[in-house]
Amino acid sequence: MVVVGPEAARDDSCKLVGKGDMGAQLEQIGKNVEVCLQAAGAKLTDIIETRTYIADPDQLARYADLRKRYFGSASPARTIVQKERLSDPANLVEVMAFAAIK
Repeated sequence: MVVVGPEAARDDSCKLVGKGDMGAQLEQIGKNVEVCLQAAGAKLTDIIETRTYIADPDQLARYADLRKRYFGSASPARTIVQKERLSDPANLVEVMAFAAIK
């Protein structure tokens, strides 16, 4: 089992990517999760569960295709949690991913 996150939209120098832009943040988070999984010998298709933490659920619906690209189709194992405050006020979204590898 590989657990990643909660992952935020930070680049290699830990700077926020996509301030005020949930799509850009989701894209960066997807890339970050993919790198973490690869380091553990896993890939995006090994993800069995995600928890997405968001401040504004209305924004997230606009990025369903982007979420699907990185984290798979909606399923009972894809949980979305609305939180008034995330780990950093500039974060619009954070994702925790769980992958199973053989």
